[in-house]
Amino acid sequence: MTGNILQGANSAIYQNDLPVFVASSTNYSLSVGTEAGKNLNNAGTNNIFLGYQAGYTATSTKDDIGIGYQALYNAKRTGTWDFSGYNVAIGTSALFNNTLGFDNVAIGYTPMYENTTGYYNVAIGRQALEKNTTGDSNISIGYYAGWANTTGVRNISIGYQAGYYGEKVSGNVAVGSDSLIYNVNGSWNTAVGEMALGYLWTQSFANTALGYQAGRGHSSAVYSNASSTWVGYQAGVNIRTGSKNMALGYKAGDALTTGSGNIIIGYDIDAPASTSDNVLSIGNMIFANGLGNTGTTVATGTVGIGIAAPTARLQVSRSAEGLEKLFQVGTSTSLDLFSVNSKGTVGVATSTPWQDMEFAVAGDILLTGSLYKSGTEYTNPDYVFAKYFGNPNNDYIPADYRMLSLDELRLYIEENHHLPGVEIQDDKIDIIEANRLNLEKIEEMSLYILELEERIENLENRLNTGQ
Repeated sequence: MTGNILQGANSAIYQNDLPVFVASSTNYSLSVGTEAGKNLNNAGTNNIFLGYQAGYTATSTKDDIGIGYQALYNAKRTGTWDFSGYNVAIGTSALFNNTLGFDNVAIGYTPMYENTTGYYNVAIGRQALEKNTTGDSNISIGYYAGWANTTGVRNISIGYQAGYYGEKVSGNVAVGSDSLIYNVNGSWNTAVGEMALGYLWTQSFANTALGYQAGRGHSSAVYSNASSTWVGYQAGVNIRTGSKNMALGYKAGDALTTGSGNIIIGYDIDAPASTSDNVLSIGNMIFANGLGNTGTTVATGTVGIGIAAPTARLQVSRSAEGLEKLFQVGTSTSLDLFSVNSKGTVGVATSTPWQDMEFAVAGDILLTGSLYKSGTEYTNPDYVFAKYFGNPNNDYIPADYRMLSLDELRLYIEENHHLPGVEIQDDKIDIIEANRLNLEKIEEMSLYILELEERIENLENRLNTGQ
C-alpha cells in the first residue's frame, strides 16, 4: 500500500496503484473503496462513496451518498441546474445508471438500477424500481416492488412484487404482496391486500380494492376494468371485464365475471347472474335493476324486496309458502297502523285482518266521496215496484224475488225473527248488499203502507155509508 495518508487538499491511500481511500479538504467529499469516486473533481462537493467503484464516473455531483458495490456508478452533473445530487444509494449497483436524477433514495440489491433522470423516488428492497428511468415521485418498498416501472410517476408500491409489471403507470397505490402485480398501464388504482387487483391488466383506471384478493380477477385470464370498488375478502375475485361495479363484504360479488354498474352488499352475496349489469343486491333481500345514472339524474329502474327480478317500481314478494306480512307500519305498542299480507289483504289499525277480509279497519272510516262495488253489477231494488205493478216496462226482476203478503210477513217474522232475505252471519255485514236489502225493504214497506192506507180508506167509506 502506497500513497499519502490524509495529507494535502486531496489525500489518498492507494493499493496496487488504485486509490482506496480519498478525502478532500476542498470539496468535502469522502471516497472509500477501490476506484470509489475516482473521477470526482473540486466541483463535486459533500459526497460520500463507500465501496468498489461507488460513484465511479461522478465528477461534479453534490451531496450524493453511494454505499456498496458500484452504487451511483454513473452519477453526473452538467450545467447550473442539471445535476445529479442529493441521492442516497445503499446496496450493490443501487442507482447504477443514475445520471441527472436527484433526491432519490435507493436501498437494497440493484434498486433503481436503470434510473437516469428520475427524481424524488424511494426504492427499498431487492430490485425495487429497478427499471425506472425517468419516473419521479414513486415509492417502492419490497422485493421487486414497482420493478417494471419506467416513466410512471407518483406511484406507491409496498410489498413483495407489489405493482411489479407497471411500466408507464401513474397515481397507483399497491400495498400487499402481489397487489397490482399484472397492471401494465392502468393508473389511479388503489389496491390494499395480498393479490388485490392482482390480475388487473391494461387500460384499467380508477379502481379501488381493499382486502385479500379483492378485485383480483380470474386467475386464467388477466382483465380490464375501470372505476370499480371492491371491499372485503375475495370481493369480486373472479371479475374479468366490466366497470363501475361496487361490492362490499366477504366474497361479495365473487361470482361476477363480466357485469358492469352493479352494487352488491353483504356476506357472500352475488348478483343475480355472473353477467348482470346495473343491478343492486343487498343481503339477497333487497334488489333493484336499471341503475347507472350519474350525478343527480334519477334512475328509472325497479326495486324488489324478496324478489331478484322486480318488474314494478316497488315490488314485494313473500319468501315462502304460507301467510306473512309484506308491508307494515307499526307503533311502539305493537299496533299495526297499516299492513299488507301475502294474500293481498290490507289492515288499518289492526294486526289481524287476515282471515277472510281483503280490507279491515279497526276504527271509523270517513269518506268524502262515494263507495262503489266492482265486479257484479249492482241491482236496483226498484224491481219491487216493477213486480208489484205488473212490470209494464219489462224491467229486470230477480227470478227468486217474491214479496210476501202482510199475513205471510207476520208469520215469517214470528218464526225467523228477522225480515225476509235479511240475515247476518258471523258478525259481518256486506255494506253494498245491506244497502240493497234496506232499499228493497223500504220499497216493500212503502207498498205495505199503501195497502194499509187503502184498507183504512175502505173501512172509512163503509162506516160513512153505514155498510
